[in-house]
Formats: sequence, C-alpha cells, structure tokens
Amino acid sequence: MGFVCFISFTFVGVKSVDKAGKEIHWDLEEKINMSVFPGLQGGPHNNNIAGITVAMKMVGTKEFREYQRQVVANARTLCDGLISRGYKVSSGGTDNHMLLLDLSTKRLSGAKGERILEEIAISCNKNTGNHTVDFSHILDRIILVSILTA
Repeated sequence: MGFVCFISFTFVGVKSVDKAGKEIHWDLEEKINMSVFPGLQGGPHNNNIAGITVAMKMVGTKEFREYQRQVVANARTLCDGLISRGYKVSSGGTDNHMLLLDLSTKRLSGAKGERILEEIAISCNKNTGNHTVDFSHILDRIILVSILTA
C-alpha cells in the first residue's frame, strides 16, 4: 500500500549577504503561499495536516475514482436535461462537476433559481453577467451549479 509524505519548513530571514554587505532575504514565502490551497499555509496545524492526509488517502482509492466519475456523469446528465428544456448553459456543456447556467432568456432571477436548486439539494450560487445590465439596477441572471453528490 502506498503512503503520503508531508514536509513542513520555514524559510524566513537572511539568505545571504552580497559583496557590499547588503542582506539578501529569502523570497520564497509569497511563492509558497500562492502555490498551496488557501487557508492551509501558515503553521504546522495538526488538524489540517491530518485532514489532508485522510483526504489524500481517500482520493487514491478505486471507490473515490468511481464516485468522481459518477459525479461528472450526473453533472453532464443535468446539463443535457437543462439544455433540452431550453435553458442556456454558458459553456454549452460540462467536463466536470460544475456548469454555468444563463437565465437571461428566462423569467427567473439568479436568486430565485438559487433558492429552487438549494431546495432540491443542488449546490449553486448566483452571479451577475455583463449582459444583464439594466441601467436602473443589475439583475442576477447567472447561476454556477456544483454537483457534489452521486
């Protein structure tokens, strides 16, 4: 069985001194902070390390891969069903667990669409699209739908 190895380190302070005696500091902090998942960089928080370890072990299983394939299949089925019923999917389809649903041609706001989908356990959030500007106010007409369950 495989294993996962995590390494935690800190590079702060002086890296070296140039010929003129000027201190050269490490410049890795921002690069590291921008390359890891937000909220997971900082200190050796054992709960975060344990959570990542468990997640890494789970994603390596056959069951998880099958689950993810089913999630994508469900998202595609939902996407195809919405398109066949006259809804506009901004990208024309989906290759993952999300789709961007454009409600600008429907008499439905993003807020109402969001509430309807949340009632049937489909996670989503409303967004504003550039084409929805009505000079008196901005209407939310775009919904980002995330399929999270198989």
